[in-house]
Amino acid sequence: MTAPMYIAEIAPPKSRGKLVSYYQLAIVLGFFLVFVATYFIGGGNTAKLSPGELEAIHTYNVEEGWRIMFWSELIPASLFFLLLFFVPNSPRWLMIKGRDEDAKKVLARITVSPEEAEREYNEIHKSIHEKKELQKVSVFSKSVRKILLIGIALSVLQQVTGINAILYYGAEIFSNALGYGPEDALKQQVLLGAVNLVFTFEPATEEPEESQKPNIIFIMTDDHAYQAISAYNQGLIETPNIDRLAREGMLFQRGFVTNSICAPSRAVALTGKFSHVNGLKDNLDTFDSTQVLPDQGQYYHPEFRTKNGMVKEQGYVTDVVTDISMQWLDSVRQGDEPFLLMYQHKAPHREWWPNLPDIEEFTGKEFPEPATLFDDYEGRGRAAKETEMTIHTHMALSSDNKVHPDIVNKLGYKSFMNWYQRIHLEQYNRLSDEEKAKWDKYYGPINKDFEKLAPQGKELTQWKYQRYMQDYLGTIRSVDDNVGRLLEYLDSTGLAENTIVVYTSDQGFYLGEHGWFDKRFMYEESFRTPLIVRWPGKIKAGTVDKHLVQNLDFAPTFLDAAGVNVPEDMQGRSLLPVFAEEADDWRDGLYYHYYEYPGFHMVKRHYGVRTDRYKLIHFYYDIDEWELYDLEKDPQEMKNQYDNPEYADIQKKLHGQLSELREQYMDNDSVTQAMLNADIERAKRKSIYSK
Repeated sequence: MTAPMYIAEIAPPKSRGKLVSYYQLAIVLGFFLVFVATYFIGGGNTAKLSPGELEAIHTYNVEEGWRIMFWSELIPASLFFLLLFFVPNSPRWLMIKGRDEDAKKVLARITVSPEEAEREYNEIHKSIHEKKELQKVSVFSKSVRKILLIGIALSVLQQVTGINAILYYGAEIFSNALGYGPEDALKQQVLLGAVNLVFTFEPATEEPEESQKPNIIFIMTDDHAYQAISAYNQGLIETPNIDRLAREGMLFQRGFVTNSICAPSRAVALTGKFSHVNGLKDNLDTFDSTQVLPDQGQYYHPEFRTKNGMVKEQGYVTDVVTDISMQWLDSVRQGDEPFLLMYQHKAPHREWWPNLPDIEEFTGKEFPEPATLFDDYEGRGRAAKETEMTIHTHMALSSDNKVHPDIVNKLGYKSFMNWYQRIHLEQYNRLSDEEKAKWDKYYGPINKDFEKLAPQGKELTQWKYQRYMQDYLGTIRSVDDNVGRLLEYLDSTGLAENTIVVYTSDQGFYLGEHGWFDKRFMYEESFRTPLIVRWPGKIKAGTVDKHLVQNLDFAPTFLDAAGVNVPEDMQGRSLLPVFAEEADDWRDGLYYHYYEYPGFHMVKRHYGVRTDRYKLIHFYYDIDEWELYDLEKDPQEMKNQYDNPEYADIQKKLHGQLSELREQYMDNDSVTQAMLNADIERAKRKSIYSK
């Protein structure tokens, strides 16, 4: 019978049989296969699981846990030992098996002479009988049983104590059990590594490591309308970097706020509680922080209120905020702890002073006018008619539209607020001489054209609208560029894969709809806010969601993602089920309450409910009016259907739903009246308002 071909025979003759034996090669091959099987079946892949996925595994029952261990640990282990003991080996293996003639034929092929083959045969024969190796490699021998029992015992001991060195020092135990000497070091090391891999598994009840918990970066801009993000609307501006988040994450079509105004919106985001519960209901209430822009801040060379006093930074505010944020990331990213960064911008808040490199892109463009730019508010109540935020009357020619006060006064235009011209000059004088020269290069011709046109009536509204859009969108260009800087930073530092990135605004904003700028109302443009979330591995790229979500949900979401229990007194809900597209039991209505009246822009106090299709609003204090809108038939909210007999059943249902939400969120007429009384006294005491 001709001896079969063995791997040893492939070697050059001068190797003279001193190859690593097929026995050792089988160990290495088995070790590799166990690794691959464990990695892809589940046991070795736990390091790549996110906290949410680990949590899901941890909730399995005992039977499910044993099933996982069976497939990811015991099956690969069995395959390993089958490979180890049943793969044909080199001449040493053949001689152990009593196949001496086959061994001699193999030696004759791989050695340089018959004498060399005979000498190698005698040395192997002597080694086998001196070490009793025949007994050591039998599958059913005591030594193999010792390997299994010792490996399992060491692994269990390691898991119980958490001391990884136990398996390392187990090498000596294996050596003694097998009778190996120093010349068998390779076998000892490979066997130890194999048993370590096969038997060291993560128990199903172990908590995820801290490093597995995600980092969170919360990007919030000020007054960024969803209409001015190209992922939502292609008609005004291209925002490729914000759009990248949408392509790689989830875009929310129905993201809303609870109170459409600056500081209260942020307080809701931080606390997960409505304004009447967290105590910050308008911009006159106190808001504590360590590094913020005073009042509304400045676009050029901004000053920051810090715990060490006021600090002035050189540069454009959006760039500066990003620089500070990335410097902070540099200080924490090398550590093992996950982090939360609240990366918040002034832009695109009024008075919309673009960065110098971004002015030219928009000053020459003409933008489409919204269909409701010349809304006369027919079919609605007093609230819309009496507000003070129209582009025509209340937007400043000087500070908002960048017309020099001398021209405004020369042409006889009246400023609605006496501080408009002062603010314009203060902002302009923050520029360096070089910056003023560049600024004047663009705005000088605009001023000359305005002086020549001297528009009135409808033409004035149209001119102011175009100027408004050019500057507003110019500030957003810088925001998008800096979001791009941040995303590149995350990519280059390796942080992107384990970092949740949220992009949102403190509320929506009117871009000429209903003839307005600003926010505050429960109407869609200010009530709705942009919301985009990217979480690699957890959120499917390019997902568009239509659940009714609010800024109330941010705090519980961040806690849930970080593996922290959400306090019971938080009123929002974690968005993790929405991220996973498993939010079957979700809210069917949103509650809203606005308080700052009397106040700037004179938007009356109101509260209401919004469902998928309908909206019910109650304006109160100096009026008592209800409005009902069918958002499917009337998405621009032009026709109040309250007390329309055709909507009687819907109106009744909405009243009931509103009452339920007020009870759920601990708001009622008594709470509202108490807050109103306190606000009126505060206003009188500080002489803030004229009424």
